[in-house]
Amino acid sequence: MTTSCRRNTTVLIKYTLFSMNFTYWVLGVAMVAMGLYVYVDNMQPVRHVFHVILDPAIAMMLVGTAVFFTATSGCVGALRENACLLKTYVITLVLLVLILLSIGSLVVLVMYTDINLNISPEPLLRHALVMYREDSELEHLVNYVQSSLHCCGVGPAGYRDWSINPYFNCSWANKSPERCAVPFSCCKFTMGELVNLMCGYDITNTSSKAQEDVEEKIYTEGCFLKIEELLKNNAILLGIPAFTIVVPLVCGIVLATRLLARIQTLTKDEEMYEGILR
Repeated sequence: MTTSCRRNTTVLIKYTLFSMNFTYWVLGVAMVAMGLYVYVDNMQPVRHVFHVILDPAIAMMLVGTAVFFTATSGCVGALRENACLLKTYVITLVLLVLILLSIGSLVVLVMYTDINLNISPEPLLRHALVMYREDSELEHLVNYVQSSLHCCGVGPAGYRDWSINPYFNCSWANKSPERCAVPFSCCKFTMGELVNLMCGYDITNTSSKAQEDVEEKIYTEGCFLKIEELLKNNAILLGIPAFTIVVPLVCGIVLATRLLARIQTLTKDEEMYEGILR
């Protein structure tokens, strides 16, 4: 292949890689801006590491920042044909692919085999119950999950898990008006029925509520079991978005690797040409 042909191929790879990463760069900026807007609007202080994990706004900013810097190294590396930035870009994408594959493998092992890895998101989900009234975005997320999956609480105790929340705790020391209650998203509503926000009040008060009355008014099963069931029943559908994430990463690795090889080849050709002229 002639030097001119190599140069044309390099330009094609270069601007394809640049265009792809510029799109991700814009996406990263948009995610950071959106997350920052939501965070400032709520203005919830970060008091615990769980706040970072459970706060959708912070999670969006962190992911957006990672996308921004990774795309920047890809854009600048491709445009300037900078081998150092391109190598950084390739290493970052390889790590991301390995992380995604590891997470996918763990999910398959936990969901479809009898292997017990002692890995469970239950502690994280329980902390979400504790923080329910402290973060409005998390509150909306929990309500959406419970109402969509027809569940209440987290584990086998189901709706009784809400007793760990200081507002819903059923102890006599709790003076909250929501004492012995569960969120309205636990309640059973028929289509078109007006939502009663107080439908879950006094529901966990075992001294005045029979189990039959509780089951008639609210969903009693924990959401963790519902989420497991959802993942098992929709494994193929959930695999499609995972596949659409991995494929662009692999394409980025291939393009950047090819561009690095072209840059090295052209550099050698130019050095050889200069040596001949001398």
